[in-house]
Amino acid sequence: MRMLKLIILGSLLAMAATGAMAQTVLPSPNALGLYFDSEATANDLTLGSPTAVDVYLILTNPTVAFISAWEAKVTIATGGAITNLVLPIGSTAVATGPDDFAAAMSEPMPGNALTKLAVFTVAATAEQNTFLYLAAVDNPSVASDLPALQLTDGSWHAVPVSSGDVGTPVATINSSTPNESSSWGTVKSLFR
Repeated sequence: MRMLKLIILGSLLAMAATGAMAQTVLPSPNALGLYFDSEATANDLTLGSPTAVDVYLILTNPTVAFISAWEAKVTIATGGAITNLVLPIGSTAVATGPDDFAAAMSEPMPGNALTKLAVFTVAATAEQNTFLYLAAVDNPSVASDLPALQLTDGSWHAVPVSSGDVGTPVATINSSTPNESSSWGTVKSLFR
């Protein structure tokens, strides 16, 4: 049994060293998500005490070359509130909450594998499960329940959320997102 534990530990350490444990989440092209790191590897966070955490709004795997503006409703269900918004240099806030957020860029922003659109500071409690959702703003620029991006030609396009559904959280604190797999079979499959 001790040998099995050593093999598992060694495998986990080797995977961590190669980056296999911290894979970027690329759910689908043009998916907008909220992540607790700037590399889009963590959409679940466990807190031991109340604290403020940074949450990155990231467009993953965009198929567009440039973005001129974006808009999204960020809803936090229980246990948290947005206390600050930081935008990339050259971006101007058009809507700053409490739920609807939007920004326009003075120069078009290139669409990279991980296009960071904003950083929210969320004051979170450690006592409650907190669920973060993305959806369309109250008066969207495109008829959809999804967040939207404006391209350099001025056209607005709805983009999917990383959870696949606006009714499903894209990130959680002290819980896990529904698309996170935590079964023993999944763990075992890492060693096949």
